[in-house]
Amino acid sequence: MKRRTGRSASWTLTAVVGTLLLGPALTPPEESHRSGEARSSHVSLFLKGTLVLHAQTRCFDDRRVRLAPTLFQDGEGDRALGLRASAGVCRLEHDTRADFSRSTYLEGGVDVALPVSELRIPQNLTAGLGIGLSMSLARRAPLDLEADPDDPDARFYDFNYGFLGLGARLGYETDPVWDEQGLTAGAELRWTDPVRAYLPSTAVTLEAVRPVRSGIRDGLGVDREPYARLALSGYWKLRATGPLELGLDAGHFRSWGLDPALDGAGLDSGSFLAGEVGWRVARPLGRLSLDALFLGYAWGQRPTGVAETKAWTLGVEVGIP
Repeated sequence: MKRRTGRSASWTLTAVVGTLLLGPALTPPEESHRSGEARSSHVSLFLKGTLVLHAQTRCFDDRRVRLAPTLFQDGEGDRALGLRASAGVCRLEHDTRADFSRSTYLEGGVDVALPVSELRIPQNLTAGLGIGLSMSLARRAPLDLEADPDDPDARFYDFNYGFLGLGARLGYETDPVWDEQGLTAGAELRWTDPVRAYLPSTAVTLEAVRPVRSGIRDGLGVDREPYARLALSGYWKLRATGPLELGLDAGHFRSWGLDPALDGAGLDSGSFLAGEVGWRVARPLGRLSLDALFLGYAWGQRPTGVAETKAWTLGVEVGIP
């Protein structure tokens, strides 16, 4: 298995950083009033504070459970059935101010990608608990009761730059074969804009990591000492046409305080890129719901990985109310 190259890692890092830095700069305040779609989104956010809060905290349901029986294929062509699953819960407290509204949140979640055999794939298992504060970067325009909601020139905000959040997180992470496991604790700064779907939701995380199991450390004779990690990630979810959805997830991490042997083994930094095409179905399935069919591809190295890997995924997403 080939180690990652500096060129490929730098390419992914450049793409993520560039989008994070240029995204807000490329969206002037008046842009949100130019298109009917953006205007309609503003009307929804203007009238329904709950949608604003969900956008601020990335929590669109109080509780959610998703299961996806999946066929995995790794970069060597080996295949295995497995399961992708996610579950989450979120609680919100918010104020009612018109400008720069704020909310506090408490959230928890689990994301799993587990093939039944020991395939080396980029996806991993994570579980986390977070608490924090989120603020709307928007100021409403003076209310005009005579404004026509269908008027493309109607102005509902003086400016709107999305939502900025700051929180603390505790987490657990492991690779799919349970060789590299760790506990994490740190702070997260995140930004999202629900109106401009072409911009990614982004997060910058600074955390301390405590390895609790590590096959590579045991093999090298290295102690499982805590270390620091900085991670940058971006996520897109786009509705193309009809039931077709597109998703893209990219990230880069860099670690400090590792033993030099671990730096040499490639655990000091890595990049990750994944794309997925989904076909929304939304059909009842007894007490469950058949939500979507999806095809995805992932490449790169997660913090729990020891080398670059790649994998195809094909599956069906089932929702549990």
